[in-house]
Amino acid sequence: MNRPNKGANFLSPYIGAFVLWDDDKAEKHHTTKALSRNDKSSKENGSPFYLQFDLSVGTRTILEEWLYTQFEIRPEEEGYRKADFKNYITYSLQTGLMYRYARRWASGIGTDICYGNYHKQLEKYNSYIGNEGKLSPWSVGIGIRHEAFYHRFSLAMSLGYYIYRNMGEWAKELEKPYYERIGLFYNIPGTKIKIGGQVKAHLTKADLTEFTISIPLSFHSSPF
Repeated sequence: MNRPNKGANFLSPYIGAFVLWDDDKAEKHHTTKALSRNDKSSKENGSPFYLQFDLSVGTRTILEEWLYTQFEIRPEEEGYRKADFKNYITYSLQTGLMYRYARRWASGIGTDICYGNYHKQLEKYNSYIGNEGKLSPWSVGIGIRHEAFYHRFSLAMSLGYYIYRNMGEWAKELEKPYYERIGLFYNIPGTKIKIGGQVKAHLTKADLTEFTISIPLSFHSSPF
C-alpha cells in the first residue's frame, strides 16, 4: 500500500439484510402513485436523451519516480528508496450523450480529454532508462458510461479507450490502452449540478483521484 498509484481491489462475499413491510394496502398505494407520477413525468419531460459535462481536477504521484528511486539507482545516490513523492495536478473534461431509460439508470457514450502537468518529469525519468523523446501532457479517450441514481446520490462508472496518449515507454508497459472510472456524486438541491469524487484506474490499478463537477444539459425539459 506504500506504492503510489497502487491499491487493493477485493472480490469477496458479503452478508446483508433487508426488511419487507407486510402492508399490502400501503404498497399498492405507493406503487400506483409512483407509476402515475412516472407516466406523467415521461409525457412532460420529453426526450430522455441529454448531454453531460464533467469537469475534474485530480491529483496523483508518478509511478515512474517510485520505480526509478527503488530499483534504478545505487544506495549511495540521492533519493535511493525514498518514501515521499510529489503530487501533481491533472485536469479533465468528460462529455457524454446519455439516455435515461429509467428513473434509476442512464447509459451512454462519450469522450474524455485529460491534461497532466507532469510530462516533463516523465521525460526525465524515461531518459534515465534510455528512452528519449518528447512527451505530451494531453490524453484523449472515448468510452461507454453508466450511472445509477438513488435519491440525490448517484454512482457513475465508465470504461474508456485511449485514442491518443504519449506518456513514455514506462507508461506503455504499466498503463493499458484502456482505463476505468468510478465515482460517487451528490445532486445539489435546487439545481441539476452534481458534485463528487472519482477514481481513475488502469486495469483496476488506481491512477489518480479527482474532484468533479457534473452538469447535465437536456435537449428539451429535464429528464430528472
